[in-house]
Amino acid sequence: MEQLNAIEDLLVSRLEAEQCSLLVLAITTGSMREFVLYTRDAKFAQSSFEALRAEISTHELQAYITEDKEWALYRQFA
Repeated sequence: MEQLNAIEDLLVSRLEAEQCSLLVLAITTGSMREFVLYTRDAKFAQSSFEALRAEISTHELQAYITEDKEWALYRQFA
């Protein structure tokens, strides 16, 4: 959990920089944590994520970036 928390802190600090993205969900199951962020700049989010992926060796990081203008995924959990 400590490693996942540290990864979350790095991810949030990078992607929420300049209010470009917003973390809305963190779903933890076993040794996996899924983060749902909304961003106004997909290219910024992708490049920030790729830089973070190069730094993290304790876990495999995967990203899926798609449009969700209605915040449908968020609304499923709200």
